[in-house]
Amino acid sequence: MAKVGATSPAAVGYKWQQPRRCGRATGPALGSSTPSRITSPRGPVTLDPDTREMIQNIYIRKVERVGGELYNVEFATIPNYKDPSKEKR
Repeated sequence: MAKVGATSPAAVGYKWQQPRRCGRATGPALGSSTPSRITSPRGPVTLDPDTREMIQNIYIRKVERVGGELYNVEFATIPNYKDPSKEKR
């Protein structure tokens, strides 16, 4: 699980940087050059055009014994979660 958490922000950053490798895009240029949605190891991710923060699904899991072994079993998903502390005021 740690590998997915470490890989996802790097993958997202790399994919959003690809369209603008020749210079630094800011303001409206940033919004026009970034993909609206990509698929990361954590699932679908979008970039909020106002705050430039990631919007992603949150997967709630619990540990269950399956076939004699312990597994993280997903039982709920919070779709399109946006960090409330990053809301533009």
